[in-house]
Amino acid sequence: MNRTFLLALTLVFAFACGPQPAPNSNGKGNSNSTANGNRGDDGIAAESGNKLVVITVGTKPPDGKYYLSVAPDIVTLSVSEGNQIEWVVSNPFPDVILSNIQIGKFTYVGGPNPNTDPFGNGGGFTFAFVAPASTAQQQSGRPGPGKDKYGIYDYMVTGTATIGTGAPIALTMDPRVVVGD
Repeated sequence: MNRTFLLALTLVFAFACGPQPAPNSNGKGNSNSTANGNRGDDGIAAESGNKLVVITVGTKPPDGKYYLSVAPDIVTLSVSEGNQIEWVVSNPFPDVILSNIQIGKFTYVGGPNPNTDPFGNGGGFTFAFVAPASTAQQQSGRPGPGKDKYGIYDYMVTGTATIGTGAPIALTMDPRVVVGD
């Protein structure tokens, strides 16, 4: 089994093992009691109401090409519940340095109000350096009050992986965030 997958699975399990919410009307215990509470695209809700999004680097056999992955690839935030994203960048490799990881270029793709910066922070988050076999994290901040931030946004995750003294390898991917109630 891929060690990147195992690390991501371990992180997901660790954050999910906190106090469990009571079952809702559909008999499922989850932190979102709305009808879409079991769709699987809400991220993992921490006790604070934050949604955990794990970005990790992995390799694809047989050539060992490096890539980025994100879980979940679509995350839904509730403005009225004060949700924000807890970005976690995971580097499971003992010989890889991640640098200049950028989360940004939010592009409005649908919903009631076009906006290019749902978090009101200038449109991006940066992880300058993620050491080998470690993680780094930061919070997105909450989308501002009012419905002007509601909508569906694609965003880009870019960065560089360097193995030992080798040439830097460009990494990129494009997941999605939904801001609403």
